[in-house]
Amino acid sequence: MIRSKFPPNEDRDGVAVLPPVPFGIGLVLGALVQFLWEPLAFFPVTWIGHVAGWPLVVASIILVIWARQTMAR
Repeated sequence: MIRSKFPPNEDRDGVAVLPPVPFGIGLVLGALVQFLWEPLAFFPVTWIGHVAGWPLVVASIILVIWARQTMAR
């Protein structure tokens, strides 16, 4: 059996906060902004929002596929 030279309960990763914490903060802030500024319309016509949004959706799907292939290597 191989023994580690580090004590089992010592925190060595150097992470300031757990990964779900910043995600949760961003999620709550985004929901709050959407709730407070709902009347504010960046795109007065619906189709302009679709023209701006769908390329971002496609780009994010391509990024996920690329990341998965990279991690699988």
